[in-house]
Amino acid sequence: ISISFKIANMGGYFLGSFAVLLLCAFLSLFSALTYYLIKRFSIKDNTFFNSILIIISFSIFDWIKGNILWGFPWTPMSVIWSSNSATLAPFSYIGVWGYSLVTYSLVVGIYLLHKNIKLSVYFVLPFILILSFSNFIPRKFISVVENFHIRLIQPNIKQIDKWDETKTLTNLNLLINLTRHEHKKNIDLVVWPETAVLFDIMHEDNNSLLLKKNFKNIENIIIGGIRKEKINKNRKIYNSLFLIDNISNTIDYHDKIKLVPFGEYIPFRNVFKNFKILLGGLDFSSGEKHNFLELNNNVKVLPLICYE
Repeated sequence: ISISFKIANMGGYFLGSFAVLLLCAFLSLFSALTYYLIKRFSIKDNTFFNSILIIISFSIFDWIKGNILWGFPWTPMSVIWSSNSATLAPFSYIGVWGYSLVTYSLVVGIYLLHKNIKLSVYFVLPFILILSFSNFIPRKFISVVENFHIRLIQPNIKQIDKWDETKTLTNLNLLINLTRHEHKKNIDLVVWPETAVLFDIMHEDNNSLLLKKNFKNIENIIIGGIRKEKINKNRKIYNSLFLIDNISNTIDYHDKIKLVPFGEYIPFRNVFKNFKILLGGLDFSSGEKHNFLELNNNVKVLPLICYE
């Protein structure tokens, strides 16, 4: 967050650090409310009720924290299982928030091991059941695309260089060279990073032509870029995903819907409108809906950018 203030020249690390402190204070309220409600409504010597109260309270405030205002999932409990393929499986059945609830139940169950074995088993059992079910009875996909060649491009460009307009051509050439690098067979799809290019490739100018003419033997390419729109006198910019079909020379796109607070827009900008330091930037606008993008070989892609 602080880095985004520095790169956007909106107060630098000083204002960025202040924003981080405010954000931490805001998010801490949810933890504080959780503990307060548990303390307020717990019943003495009623272990079962208190256990349910703890699980429900943490789960509800986890969900509220992850969906309020900007809908950013601030480290829900279930992310502790994201580093292993076996523990990842339940996500496809009960989702992030359901998995968080089951995880809180597991934690309470472990805590009760030395207090009440019977209750401990009850609270640990949901985790064991969903973990077993999701791994031994995996979901079946509708279809699998075989012999589909994809190239992912990671240019490793620093953020401060990425947004430097004087380095636009240098960065673009690096991306193009990595895209064209040593491939004898046709590549079905090439994927560039988020906001890989700063210019609007929807316009048929020299920049967009520079892109297309370099992609021989590549059927489709996904490019992260900035889409610009002007309605009357209002300018809007979108963090977009562009799909270029090199066979039909068409361009489709998806505008990012869930924007990152502070990184892509300033929350409550109107409240701070008197602070000139916040008026120098232009917030990204949010897209309207997700659309399936179809490649020229009948493969459909659901576009997602960042934490969407």
